[in-house]
Amino acid sequence: MSTATRTVSTINGTVNGTAPLLASRGTSPEELERGKLFGGREVPMHLTWQHVNAFVFDEAAKAPKQVVFDACGEARPGELLAVMGPSGAGKTTLLNLLAARPALGTKGSWDGTVLINGRPLPPNWKRSAAYSMQKDIFFAKLTVHDHLRCTAMLRLPASWSVQEKTDEMHRIVRLLRLDKALHTVVGTMTERGLSGGELKRLNIATELLSRPRLLFMDEPFTGLDSSLAMTVLGALREVAASERVAVIITVHQPSSPMWAAFDALLLMAPGGRVAYFGPREAAAALFPPCPSNWSAADHYIEIVTAEESREQATAAWAARPPPSTPAIGELPSVRPQTRFCTAAGALLRRQAVQVRRVYLRPMEWILTGLLATVFGLLWFQVGAHRDEAPRQSDYISIIFFFIAQWSWAPLFQVIGNFPDERDVLTRERASDSYSIGAWYCSKLLAEVPLSWVLPAGFFLITYPLAALPAASSLTLFGITLLNTEVAASLGTLIGATFFDRDRATTVAIVYMVFVMCAGGFFIDLATLPSYLSWLASVRYASFWYYSLGLFAAFALPTDADRMAWPSEGSGESLSTLERYSFSRWSWDGEAWKDVLMLLAFVLVHRVAAFVALKTSKKLQFS
Repeated sequence: MSTATRTVSTINGTVNGTAPLLASRGTSPEELERGKLFGGREVPMHLTWQHVNAFVFDEAAKAPKQVVFDACGEARPGELLAVMGPSGAGKTTLLNLLAARPALGTKGSWDGTVLINGRPLPPNWKRSAAYSMQKDIFFAKLTVHDHLRCTAMLRLPASWSVQEKTDEMHRIVRLLRLDKALHTVVGTMTERGLSGGELKRLNIATELLSRPRLLFMDEPFTGLDSSLAMTVLGALREVAASERVAVIITVHQPSSPMWAAFDALLLMAPGGRVAYFGPREAAAALFPPCPSNWSAADHYIEIVTAEESREQATAAWAARPPPSTPAIGELPSVRPQTRFCTAAGALLRRQAVQVRRVYLRPMEWILTGLLATVFGLLWFQVGAHRDEAPRQSDYISIIFFFIAQWSWAPLFQVIGNFPDERDVLTRERASDSYSIGAWYCSKLLAEVPLSWVLPAGFFLITYPLAALPAASSLTLFGITLLNTEVAASLGTLIGATFFDRDRATTVAIVYMVFVMCAGGFFIDLATLPSYLSWLASVRYASFWYYSLGLFAAFALPTDADRMAWPSEGSGESLSTLERYSFSRWSWDGEAWKDVLMLLAFVLVHRVAAFVALKTSKKLQFS
């Protein structure tokens, strides 16, 4: 097939026999125009922007630096606007501003007017918009199917059945030729997964699944060969023409067939200055004639790249009269946010797959098994000899290491998850398709059951090797799981507060050292001198104080076990509570108080983590 033939067939929306985008679920153009899909009238979105200026803070000069100058333009429904220019022209910066995802840094700022249908941006307008970012951000452990199915459940209309949403997902997959990669994991730079072109098409498919009224796309053709690039462009043309969607694309230097498919052009020069905005064909009248052996796109890029011609072009455009005020039209209806239960269910399925592939990796099993075996052999049958004076301290020390292992391990496992999820969560939250509460609930429901699997394996190996009391095995296992949940909830709070692995790790280590020191194993804080006695109360803030008291009380099931601790050098016997200052409640038959305190730790940490997520600026574009 010739280039021209392929271009025409692509623009008409029939690429390699693939049906046009409108062909899904039997929806006619009339139904789409009447807005039946999202439960309200889907008015097309006409985006305009006037006198947009953007500034970043130059650390070297210690002063603001302007990166976009007085940009004006519009994106019309049913048209495809190309924002074109060389590197450093401010294309992505402008697109980010228009999409309400500024990335100017904490000291950056911007001003200007952005309107939809001639009116100020309505609340929650981003639910009707989609943004395919230049960076492909996905969970590395998910397959294409896992990711797109969750997206379909979250962003397609609530009135659609699960089967209809699944059919739409598969149709988009076929349209973008992702069939063969459907069950391939996304992967990372070091773990084999999708190719660069497949990642880019997955990025585009994600946004097309939301059926947007306004579609922003930052360098969507990067990493695609010419055939796939035209496939993607054909899909975008079909979306724009058939569904009355305004499509804005940043592109560095398009090929001639791609150039011919654009409706309008915004040409930007290095430094963020506009050299032209208007219909693609009309640009020829404002610039020197294009050489016969050059493409128009290359010619315009050359003009805004060379310093002399760039200054002439940008100065001439800046001298033109300001654009007229856009006509005021009807605002589109606000699309509803996905219902809490629907969103939580879709996210739970994705989280379960992600967590399972992270928590239960073979290396995690190997590490847990090795640690359990080492502990079991070092403290081999210590429980059977706990009435012997030389082994009594050893017996309490295995209790200490049970609590230590299932405090540190779950804590750092959870802390490591948050930085990995930050980019995905920020991108998805920017579309406002689900609430942070739905995401948080799905995360907890997916992680809590799986966080018990490795402690169970550890327990099955170490418990019999160390000969801990069989009669208390279920109780002690329950205490281990409760301690695991406290540590995991603490990790959730620290991770949700910082979203930075290094800072979170530092805070976690400092806090855990305090927890260990105040837990009663190393020192009895109640014996401090009178002028330091006020420090004794810090033990109540250590969850180890209660965990060690619980575990020791049930691991030492008889009064004789708890009392027969010879004092070194004195010949007198000390109780366990005199030798170790754990919580006394469980020893006095009030174990429920220790359990209640540990549950309080879980609840406080979980609620505080949710508040941190709700108020965090780290999940917003700055």
